Amino acid sequence: SLLAVGSRIGRYTVKSLIGQGTFGAVYLAWDETLERQVAVKASWADPSESTADLERNLTEARSIAKLQHPGIVGVFDVLDDQHGLPLIVMEYVEGPTLLDAVRNGSFTTESFLQTIIRIADAIGFAHERGFVHRDLKPSNIRLDTRGEPRILDFGLAVHESVQRSKVGESAGSLAYMSPEQVLGDTNSLDGRADIWALGVMMYEVFARRSPFGGDRITELAMAVLCSEPKPIRQIQPAIPRELERICLKCLRKPLTERYSTAGDLAQDLREFLHSGDEPPVGRNQNSKQSRTRLY
Repeated sequence: SLLAVGSRIGRYTVKSLIGQGTFGAVYLAWDETLERQVAVKASWADPSESTADLERNLTEARSIAKLQHPGIVGVFDVLDDQHGLPLIVMEYVEGPTLLDAVRNGSFTTESFLQTIIRIADAIGFAHERGFVHRDLKPSNIRLDTRGEPRILDFGLAVHESVQRSKVGESAGSLAYMSPEQVLGDTNSLDGRADIWALGVMMYEVFARRSPFGGDRITELAMAVLCSEPKPIRQIQPAIPRELERICLKCLRKPLTERYSTAGDLAQDLREFLHSGDEPPVGRNQNSKQSRTRLY
């Protein structure tokens, strides 16, 4: 579903295209009534979806609007487009994505871990209410003007079931997908898939490389399913053992061997920070060597 710049949808005027991906596009729009900028996500029209499917999608989108947490970008409104697909009107957050911030060297190890803790707290809040993000990745997390992480697109993958069953159609997120997502095992899919994604993010920062390699979709999918990540300290010896343990626990292929809850992960990271264990890089914000890099 493409929205024309300048068009009106209810009280919203479409201003520009922010970005687009496999499942839809996001636009910057102006709320004429409340006089504020908002983001509008439109799903690509799928003629094969039945009326029942479309209604289910809309119902789920409306339920997501009730998910309110400081770390989750809020949903303000849900509308129908001309195909009956939901248009999600969300809070517009200015600031870099987590991916941009890591690549630009904006973090010390301590501030990066604090950011991961806040993200874990936010997804834990949603997990307790029956929501799973399913597409958690650095480009789906934006840092607001205070530097606080805000999770984008939370729960929107609930109605994008193709993402969980057709690996080839979700290549953009495959690097962060858990084994059960790659297999399309929807019966096993729960909050531990998001914990896996957080493990991938941490591994990329600590090891400065991805935990699973593969130039093609099929190669990467097989690596996620069959390969074990190389121990981080074999790549970066300065990483503390406890930090390596926490990260690799998130990336255990059996669900029962990962953290049971995002809160448990956050607690271990807090205890690590309070332990006084020397971080792999210094804490001096002005030192170039103190900055954590993704690659």
